[in-house]
Amino acid sequence: MIKLIASDMDGTLLNSQKQIPKHFFQMIRRLKAQGVYFTAASGRSYPKMEQDFAQGLEDMYFICDNGGMVFHRGEILCQNPIDRTQLMELIDICEQLSDVVLILCGTKGVWYRPCDSAFQKDLDDYYINQHIIEDLHQVPDEIVKASICDLKNPMLHSQPLLRKHFENRYCFAVSGDVWMDIMSSDVNKGAALKMLQQRLQIQKEETMAFGDFYNDIELLQAAKYSYVMENANYDMRQYGNHIAPSNDKGGVMKVIYQQLFSEEWEELD
Repeated sequence: MIKLIASDMDGTLLNSQKQIPKHFFQMIRRLKAQGVYFTAASGRSYPKMEQDFAQGLEDMYFICDNGGMVFHRGEILCQNPIDRTQLMELIDICEQLSDVVLILCGTKGVWYRPCDSAFQKDLDDYYINQHIIEDLHQVPDEIVKASICDLKNPMLHSQPLLRKHFENRYCFAVSGDVWMDIMSSDVNKGAALKMLQQRLQIQKEETMAFGDFYNDIELLQAAKYSYVMENANYDMRQYGNHIAPSNDKGGVMKVIYQQLFSEEWEELD
């Protein structure tokens, strides 16, 4: 019996226009009535998720910053800050890279240096509560995740350089075409989901998870009923036990309605 469902957002729950599926909050209420918990798991920080899921804040859990923080009803259930000394070193290295903006995600908001307008739209899509600061070394916050917006493609440009320098001191999670998230080495969505499983006394065998990108691998591995989206890169399929219809076909909704409600999800009202 499924007792806990975790879903990535971009490329998974949200469609290509970054819209929440129709009837989503109605589904959340039905799941709650059946004793099933739902958590949105994202690289986004909590203020943005709080805005996006305002109608479901009382009924949902939120894995934010790729596992850097977990929230429920506005309360922080756990947070995993980056060691300050290592953070200073990361800032030094990233500031030597071209076509890259470093964003520091903390408990008080997100912080970055003044940047070219080419980056700003990407920042606005994923982050609110933004703070521009001239010197990131002076950031007045506890940082749980660093994000890199890399217009040269993080998999080809910034990730190899940073992995070589830091080796196993960080977890590097490519989360989009121009995005890479950097957390402490033991932080990821899967570790956060395991914390929730323990807190709620739910087993892996009672957990369903959905994902589409490389930062979802650990999340999928923490659930027996793991679904990789049809729209994911083909090499992601090895990390799931099932394939869900694409995000533009409401794949998450379709699977949940079929498996938990024994009915079909209809996109149109």
